[in-house]
Amino acid sequence: MAARHTQVSKVAAHAGKGTTMIDAKEIKADMPVTTAQAEHFAVVDHLESDDVIKLKKDDAGVHHYIPVSWVISTEGGIVKINRTLAQVTQDWRAE
Repeated sequence: MAARHTQVSKVAAHAGKGTTMIDAKEIKADMPVTTAQAEHFAVVDHLESDDVIKLKKDDAGVHHYIPVSWVISTEGGIVKINRTLAQVTQDWRAE
C-alpha cells in the first residue's frame, strides 16, 4: 500500500506542475506580468474574458493577449506565468 501511495503522490505532484488553477478574478489591471524566470515583460490592461488576459500596449503600440492558463501565481500583486520570454513572444497573440 505504501508503494502505491508514493506512486500516486508523484503523479499528483507532476500533474500539478504548470497546471495550477488561478481564479481569473485575482488578475487586475496594472499588475506587472513576469516570466517563470522572473523577467518583467508586460503589464495587465484587463481581462478580455475568463480565459484571456489583454496586456497593455508595448513600445511598438501593440496589445498582446495571453491565456489565463499560463498563470501560475498572482502572489504579491504580480502575475507570474509558466513560460520563458522566448516562449511568450513566440506564442502570444497580437492585436
